[in-house]
Amino acid sequence: MDNRNNKHNQKTEFFSWFIIILLFAGGGWPIALFLLIRKLFSSDIPRSQRREAPSLSREEELRQQQEELERMKKKVQQKETSQKAKQAIRSFLQSPKEDKTTSWVLTIAGAFIMVAAVFWGINVAAPSGSVYSMATAVASLLGGGCMLASGILTKRAMQRYTAYLAIIGPNEAMEIETVAKKVGVSRKQAERDLQKMIEKGYFGEAAYINKELGYIFMSSRADEELARAREAAMKKTREASKKEAVKQNAEAYDQILAKIRDLNDRIPDAAMTEKISQIESITREIFRAVEQQPEKRGKIDRFMSYFLPTTLKLLESYANLEKTNIDGKNINQSMRSIEIAMDTVVDGFKHQLDELYKSDAVSIETEIDVLTKMINRETATAQQEFGLGGQAVQTAPQQKKQE
Repeated sequence: MDNRNNKHNQKTEFFSWFIIILLFAGGGWPIALFLLIRKLFSSDIPRSQRREAPSLSREEELRQQQEELERMKKKVQQKETSQKAKQAIRSFLQSPKEDKTTSWVLTIAGAFIMVAAVFWGINVAAPSGSVYSMATAVASLLGGGCMLASGILTKRAMQRYTAYLAIIGPNEAMEIETVAKKVGVSRKQAERDLQKMIEKGYFGEAAYINKELGYIFMSSRADEELARAREAAMKKTREASKKEAVKQNAEAYDQILAKIRDLNDRIPDAAMTEKISQIESITREIFRAVEQQPEKRGKIDRFMSYFLPTTLKLLESYANLEKTNIDGKNINQSMRSIEIAMDTVVDGFKHQLDELYKSDAVSIETEIDVLTKMINRETATAQQEFGLGGQAVQTAPQQKKQE
């Protein structure tokens, strides 16, 4: 069947070129030029046509049904005749096959026609002064130019097609941007070429282009596999970023705790040492809570951005003032103010830690409430199944005691 179609297409191809050349030679150049341009540069993909199923009539008499059936048959025949005519026109105007032979034929024939048109215009049309002859020469020159351009473009397209096939090879999916760079064309050019190759069956019937992803797929299975691979890569990246963030946070937490211990070592005052130890212990618990539940990180933003840095700054100032060993009014007053402030700081840090476990406390209370209700319900159900009422439950221990 395919061989018959190929032979039919070859005959139609030869016949269409014969008609175009005959029209040019016979003076019908306007029609010939239109057919030539339409044949060389139009798309071969016809618009989808849908056949509508004939509507079924309701119960009628047998004669009317037969008449309706005859009318339907005539309509179908007319439609088939019309479709055959349209198919013949499409075959006639079908663009030439893209191969090396066609490109060479179009190039040589186009160049020959252009030379012949120039010769005709100079030696025949110009001396005669005939407007129609000059128009024929110009039209022939234009037609030959179109054929020459089409031949050159076909040759270049075939070279690109060969490059595309070599680059894509056995791959089930490939990024169009990558293909374009390797071939040396723009992405838009590569996308147009690949779409044309798909329409002409270079990659099989299941191939298609996903413009959103920028990929050419040989099948929907390749599309699904790429989507899964991308999702896995994104998940792996997110996990790596999460681990890196946790690592960086842990290092930052260790540095802060080390800073607090260093300040504690620099401050010999026993009362201040006790307060600083409490601050270090509470801060460590805050960091531990955030490391165990990273979703709580947002709850300590203000603690990390203001409370903790300000506390460290005050302790640094206190250590520097104490290091002076000068009994001055301003120095003593500043140190005393910091000592008093540390009591408030300790309370504030405790409140921050308590707030971190607020949602946990609510969740625990909820779970206890649900658990209690379920136990009570199960107990009541068991009592009903064994026929034990409240009175039986109460009297059973009493009877056992009397015995």
